[in-house]
Amino acid sequence: MKTKRWMIDKDLVNKSIKFLITIMILSIPFACSIQILGANTFIDSFEAPDNYIVYKSDNEYLVIQKATHPEYEVQKNDDVLHYENTGDISIDKINEIRATGSIEVYYAQANNCTIFENQVIGKVIKTIDENIITTISVNIWEFSIKHLNIGVLF
Repeated sequence: MKTKRWMIDKDLVNKSIKFLITIMILSIPFACSIQILGANTFIDSFEAPDNYIVYKSDNEYLVIQKATHPEYEVQKNDDVLHYENTGDISIDKINEIRATGSIEVYYAQANNCTIFENQVIGKVIKTIDENIITTISVNIWEFSIKHLNIGVLF
C-alpha cells in the first residue's frame, strides 16, 4: 500500500505566518485600549463615538463621557469637565447637586464655585496615566472612533 505525501507550500506557510504576526501587532493598541477603558466603554465608544472625548491634562489622559450620552448622570463626588464663567475649561469634583426648576446646579468642592448644567462638557469616567503605550493606544482609539466604521463589527 502506498502512502500519500502531503505537499506543503512553504511560501504559503511563510506568508500566513507573516500575516498572523502583522494582525497580532496591529491589534496590540486595541487590546491595550480595551484593558485601559474596559470592554463596555470600548464597545460603546464605537456605537456612539460622539459621546466620548479624550482630554489631555498634565501627565494623564481623561476619558470624558459627554452630557449627550443616554446614560449620562452626574452624582456627588464625580469629576466634571466644564466651562468656567471666564470661558476657560476646568475640572472639578462635585460636592453637592441641587435642582432649580428643571436645571441642575452643581457645587464644586475645591473652588467653591457654582456650575450650571449647561456649562458641563461631561464627566470623567477614566483617568489614564501617560506613558508611551497608553499614548499610542489612546490616540489610535480616539482616531478609530472618530474616523473608522468599526462599529459595524460590534
